[in-house]
Amino acid sequence: MHLTILAYNGFYLADAYTAEPTGTVTLSSTPAGITGSATLIPSIGKSVADFLIQAPAGDYQVSVDYSGDANYQAGSQVITRFGPPIHVSLPNSGLASSVTATFSGSISPTTSITVNVTIAGQSGHPAPTGWLVITDAGVFEHIYIYGPGSGSVTTLSFVLDSQILAPGDNFLSFLYEGDSVYNPSKFVPGSPIVDPATDFTLVPDSSIIPLAAGNSAADTINLSSVNSFSGAVAFTCTVPSAITCTIPPSVSLASAGVATTTVTISAAASTPLGSYDVLIVGKDSTGKYVHTLGLTAIVGVLGTAPQGFQLSNGGNIAVKAGATTGNTSAVTITPINGFSGTVALSCAVTTKLTAPQYPPTCSLSVSSVSLSGASAQKVVLTVKTTAGATRFNQARTIFWPSAGGATLALLLLFRIPKRRRGWMAMLGVLALAACTVCLGCNSIIYGNGNGSSGTTAGAYTVTVTGTSGSTSQDTALTVTVN
Repeated sequence: MHLTILAYNGFYLADAYTAEPTGTVTLSSTPAGITGSATLIPSIGKSVADFLIQAPAGDYQVSVDYSGDANYQAGSQVITRFGPPIHVSLPNSGLASSVTATFSGSISPTTSITVNVTIAGQSGHPAPTGWLVITDAGVFEHIYIYGPGSGSVTTLSFVLDSQILAPGDNFLSFLYEGDSVYNPSKFVPGSPIVDPATDFTLVPDSSIIPLAAGNSAADTINLSSVNSFSGAVAFTCTVPSAITCTIPPSVSLASAGVATTTVTISAAASTPLGSYDVLIVGKDSTGKYVHTLGLTAIVGVLGTAPQGFQLSNGGNIAVKAGATTGNTSAVTITPINGFSGTVALSCAVTTKLTAPQYPPTCSLSVSSVSLSGASAQKVVLTVKTTAGATRFNQARTIFWPSAGGATLALLLLFRIPKRRRGWMAMLGVLALAACTVCLGCNSIIYGNGNGSSGTTAGAYTVTVTGTSGSTSQDTALTVTVN
């Protein structure tokens, strides 16, 4: 099998946009078995290194170490696209194979190149079978499945034209992945295939644009001429309605030159926190060359910090005064861009009503939540109101009723030691007597003649606030009391 390592501009970026990464990448694995070092080959917007993997069958966790260069920092990363682990299914068989390729023709808008590939095995053994992978520095990848050839050699051919190749230099690699008889092998031509077509590239300084609600943030788009392209590049920007995007309508690009343009994202103070897709399209005056960029705008508290969290609620509440159902709303706390930490929660009620009676109160099912990764947490917000009342249902009991008094006396007698039951029996008699005297007057009635209307009808705002360190977010809903 083989691995292709892509090192994109900005992946190990030390500062602003520069050229494609150079240097070397080195493989290592756990358990040991997958090793190798290769020089990065520059391509458009990235650089590429191909590896042939010859290791015993099994599962491997593979790490890539990058040496760094004048523009990019060194770094290390575990390969996760195919796992981990990476599974190697073909054992090392021990027989060598070889790959060669020849080219005929030339690339133009109307002509193409024919590529003839030969995969040679060993005399006295069958012809190689399996897979051949052709890559152009990661720009395209064709996988051909073929049957046995003649004797110990397998041949095949295919055609390349300007619709397949990228404008400019195309560095091809031919990777034979081996079979049950032969080991893998690789062939890299000494010179690239040149496509004379012109084009341009678009590379952002950052694919993420963080900004605070109520503010704006900008990102720089870098344009480069490919193969002497020159002319105007027209731009459009499409975003969801919650945010706005502005970008100059056109940028002029000189032959073999570079240029920049700026995209600006704005969010109103009321914009819900979260991530928003930004689509930028650039095309030349003929419409033949069209390139797109997919960016992400993250609206949060701090425009300089892409990590954070947001609060949202399940909607407004409308209740009658004193209602104990329909008076809740779910509050969701969602981490943004891998935020991890504890968020303390609180709630408060405000209103524009003048001197309301018995205003609502609020409470939360928990006082804090722990966020980790992309998993959101939910809590329940409960709003309590006071029902209206007449003078007759505002009673407050101040004496025990007769049955309760008797029970209290009996319980006291049961728990008192035997030698103290004499005087405690008298206490029981007194308790019974007191309850007998108060029979029919075990409560006192108070209040005015008109009673109470309960919570004043109208609109109230309940704000739930989440705090983690110096970061604070809130969500508000309206409670309407009828």
